[in-house]
Amino acid sequence: MYRQTPENGLYVFCGVVFNDNGKDEKKVLFDNSPHKPLSVFCYKCQPTFYTDPLLKLLQDDEKFGFIIVDGNGVLFATLQGSQKECLQRMNMDLPTKTRKGGQSSVRFARLREEKK
Repeated sequence: MYRQTPENGLYVFCGVVFNDNGKDEKKVLFDNSPHKPLSVFCYKCQPTFYTDPLLKLLQDDEKFGFIIVDGNGVLFATLQGSQKECLQRMNMDLPTKTRKGGQSSVRFARLREEKK
């Protein structure tokens, strides 16, 4: 039925369900796309449905923002559960430290500090 995987991923549960008497059986197939991106591939053949990745999607609703600043640039990102998203990255070109001393070394250090 699916020609492409949906944007948030896809989960499929397939199996046989027995009635209480243990004789009558019914084949079941559930497929759906989660409300948040699902980034885990898992194939399990066991007597119960493995729903741990879906339960994790329900637990992690809080979203955190990060701003990381270093000598090379700035990064703005968010983290929600195990899903991370880079919003913006800006690079900076700071002047390097001078290798030689002299009268202008203090001026170069001051200029570098101002740009920082």
